[in-house]
Amino acid sequence: MSLHKYIRYVLIAVCVMVLSSARLPAEELSFIPAGETEPEPYLLEKPDSIEKGKRHPLIIYLHGRGQGHKFQWLSREFAAFRMMAAERGYYVLIPHLGTDHWMNARTRVVLTELLDKTVKSNPIDPAQVHLMGMSMGGGGSLIYTMHNRDRVRSVCNIFGVTDYTRFWQQRPRYNKSMSEALGGTPETKPEVYEAQSVMKHLDKLRTLPVLLLHGDADTVVPVDQSKRFVMAMMQGKHKVTYNEVKGGKHLMSFLNGLEEEILDFFDTNTSTK
Repeated sequence: MSLHKYIRYVLIAVCVMVLSSARLPAEELSFIPAGETEPEPYLLEKPDSIEKGKRHPLIIYLHGRGQGHKFQWLSREFAAFRMMAAERGYYVLIPHLGTDHWMNARTRVVLTELLDKTVKSNPIDPAQVHLMGMSMGGGGSLIYTMHNRDRVRSVCNIFGVTDYTRFWQQRPRYNKSMSEALGGTPETKPEVYEAQSVMKHLDKLRTLPVLLLHGDADTVVPVDQSKRFVMAMMQGKHKVTYNEVKGGKHLMSFLNGLEEEILDFFDTNTSTK
């Protein structure tokens, strides 16, 4: 991070501490998905100013594996991003969906139902929905979009998995979690793993603006999960932007200093018409 960006980040952090007590906290909500009996929790963050008659853009934030919807979003590492998103007029939806869902078929259905419910209940423009996530959530943002291309305006994938079969081989410690979520292994359920791997379906992401952020010191999700995806996207002349952060690790603090880059990306891909 340059000195200029570091100083700016420190100033933003100070503002967050001063203003956080004055801002309304994220609203804790839940709903019961169709055909289920247990409530599905989620958070909803509103913009600082809601103009009458105006429909606002929405960011859906998807958390990482083994974590809940509150763990990352309500952490101090996300405080600056929350403040900046609210200032820029974004609603943010933070679903739980389970700690080890890997954006499986059930999760995609529930997320679509929650998205429809949220748009219907708030002044949100359904044509201005952006997805963003870290790790499992980052890859999940691309997977959801691959299956629901008409619902998503753009995606920011932060060190997420793009090839599930390859990741299975690279990081065996996640095999149990993945096999339980996906109902089997790449050997027993190859069609499921292929359906989860955006590397195999780049045609479904055509015209989709994608921002990928990954650290070259990531020891959880290998950086080649992003590099190979970006190379394939560029070869297909897709709309992809890649920032490989020197020394970046697989941590929530990875977000710090990148807030403006992400929100500028969403702003660029939000229609003001």
